[in-house]
Amino acid sequence: MKKKNILFVLFIIFGIPFLFLALLIGGGIYLFTEWRKEPPPPVVTVVQKVQAPAVPETDIYNVETLNFNDFSDHLNLAKNTSMHVSYFWDQAKGKRVKWMGRVIDVKGIRGKAEITVASGKDPDCKDFNIVLTSYKPEQAAALKKGESISFSGEVCNYKEQENHPIIVYLNNVEILH
Repeated sequence: MKKKNILFVLFIIFGIPFLFLALLIGGGIYLFTEWRKEPPPPVVTVVQKVQAPAVPETDIYNVETLNFNDFSDHLNLAKNTSMHVSYFWDQAKGKRVKWMGRVIDVKGIRGKAEITVASGKDPDCKDFNIVLTSYKPEQAAALKKGESISFSGEVCNYKEQENHPIIVYLNNVEILH
């Protein structure tokens, strides 16, 4: 046999299994050493929550001193941006206001009175634009339709619908006359 063929046969008989064994042992050692290593520390991502600036404590609109016309104009989306209306409402809600209007109707509901009042630009308006909730039904029962009254109450809600006047709801109302 030729020398080249003998080397080839020897390589096949001894070399390939030796290479296979070397790869197997080397791979095992690598896996063993990697397995024993401690895992890297977890990557921690810090997320900082950003909040919108808080509404200032000061009342920039002087809600308590606004008359009904000016108050309802601030809530009118046809005249103001939605951000303005939202910001104004945040400042107005819960504030005590003092306004005047004309009684449209009075209804008694479970120990309280709901008084609907027309006020604002059109004092002869047949529709109401303020709803008063009074916990003194005897005082409200003495009111007459069309009577002009002055009152104070806490702003608690409002409703705006297209082609309708803005309706403002006041709670804990005192009739001042």
